[in-house]
Amino acid sequence: MPFAGDNSSLAGFGGPRLIKALGHPMRTRILGVLDECIASPKELSEELGAPVQNVGYHVRELAKLGLIELVRTTQRRGALEHHYTAVPCICELAWSDLPPIVPMRTCRARNSCSTSKAARR
Repeated sequence: MPFAGDNSSLAGFGGPRLIKALGHPMRTRILGVLDECIASPKELSEELGAPVQNVGYHVRELAKLGLIELVRTTQRRGALEHHYTAVPCICELAWSDLPPIVPMRTCRARNSCSTSKAARR
């Protein structure tokens, strides 16, 4: 099993699903930030300097794949703002199957996070 922990929704995660999830640079950057922060797509778009529509699409894809989870919702001007965090980390075995650029990009994005998870909770 490629993930640490006992999250049963991640039990079949690996191979092509992992490549698809991390195949787009925006997704690796989002995962890197959400590994350190709880953030909404709007906050992520500001952090990453990308359009909120693009970030929102990739956040939905990562949520469908089970790599991020909804932490809370906040009422904003008649709409709900969804806040996400990354699920338990990928173990070394899964990282070893990926091209070296993927873990490097994720770590680089993780270092750019301006607010820690603990401070945002």
